[in-house]
Amino acid sequence: MQAQKNNAAKTVMEEQYQFTITDKPVKIVQSENGTTYTLLINRAIDDANTFENLVIKYENDGSINATIINYQPFYPLNTMNYFTGTAFNGLQSVTPIVYNDALVSTTGKISSDCYSVCTILCHDLTESGPYSVPHPPGSSCTGNNVTIDCVVTCWGDNIGGEDAGNDIGTADNTSGGGTDSSNNSGSVSTPPNNCGNCNNPIETAPVLELGEEEETLPKKACEELNKMINKPIGNATPPKTVLTNLNDLKSNVTTNKERMYIMSPTLDSFGNINHNLYNENYAESAENQDYVGSDFGGIIIDIMVHTHWNTAKHLSIFSLDDIYDIYKKIASGQISLENQNYFTTMVITAHGTQYALKFSNIHDFVAWGNNYFLGWDVAMSNPNQASPFKEAKEDKFYDDTGIKLGNTPEIKATNELGWASFIETNDLGLELYRVNDTFTQFTKLSTTLMGGLKETPCTN
Repeated sequence: MQAQKNNAAKTVMEEQYQFTITDKPVKIVQSENGTTYTLLINRAIDDANTFENLVIKYENDGSINATIINYQPFYPLNTMNYFTGTAFNGLQSVTPIVYNDALVSTTGKISSDCYSVCTILCHDLTESGPYSVPHPPGSSCTGNNVTIDCVVTCWGDNIGGEDAGNDIGTADNTSGGGTDSSNNSGSVSTPPNNCGNCNNPIETAPVLELGEEEETLPKKACEELNKMINKPIGNATPPKTVLTNLNDLKSNVTTNKERMYIMSPTLDSFGNINHNLYNENYAESAENQDYVGSDFGGIIIDIMVHTHWNTAKHLSIFSLDDIYDIYKKIASGQISLENQNYFTTMVITAHGTQYALKFSNIHDFVAWGNNYFLGWDVAMSNPNQASPFKEAKEDKFYDDTGIKLGNTPEIKATNELGWASFIETNDLGLELYRVNDTFTQFTKLSTTLMGGLKETPCTN
């Protein structure tokens, strides 16, 4: 059984149907029929041989429907056997959540007894990789690896179902990143007469109770962040670490210039890249300038840290120009596509805030940047004038996200939520982390089901 939250925080739905929503990641499915959120639930007395998901669907017309899907795997203790081919390997049943009287007939029965349940699976199968069997998709699953199997499942029944073949759109989870489901599977068949919902299927990427396909990259991101601060600088005298440079920027963050450290991997005696020993480069802007040039001659960059020194002129968090700088360095080859797990960029601000960005999928970031930053650097006759493309993008970005200048706790919180939402909504392939004052704790910032800020601390 998963850890449960305090009963005082339970929703009306949880109280009425006697379940608790767990802390497992939410799986999100977006399609032409609406958006579906799948959450793992458990009960006070849990059946060790089954698991249950709450599936909440926001229809395009603004209505909300919810169901509980009960899964009974044929081999409950081994998640490797939960799925075979494109289908769930076991029995499943559907219990509708009654939101209002419109769902109930005069006899007290649910009007539609049967539902088309479409299960989305990922098939990124490799002999040596993390998955050798089909599994619910995570953020790194690509469209070519996604299949969909639709079965008709009836309320109260425990059946394997029959194909109902429905096409749907994209699947992802809250760590970010979507999957295109153009390679869907399943065949079309005639649903039973009482399947009033078969033309509006329940589209779900199951969330398992046992140790399933937990996202490996966020874990690697946390591991790299925790290890990063103590890595030594090889070309420094006296010897120092990454943490020394972070503290140096922090202690001088209010000086009237932007300052930056670039840290690059070294080469071992065999010419192999060594990401555990860095060489450093330092740069700073002219006095009262907002930008420090950071072209260090094409060196590979693992860590890039800069300051926002003026609370009246600079944000308490990353700016769009900071993101564009990452994009440019990928284009120039200074940030390697092959070494995305090692790259970290950080900002240390005069607002007393510190943040880090890691890649969840560098290819998604490049694809987004190719479109978003088109025309960003168009040369103007006045070198101090930004291109109209850049100005338009910036205006829309700050209007849409609510990110703005200011040094109040409320503005800082709004800026965090604005960036977290923008990253997830646009599939940027980035993960945002808040960093504590001593650079010893990293907290991933994402969004909750209801659009609030979700904080997930990295464990050491």
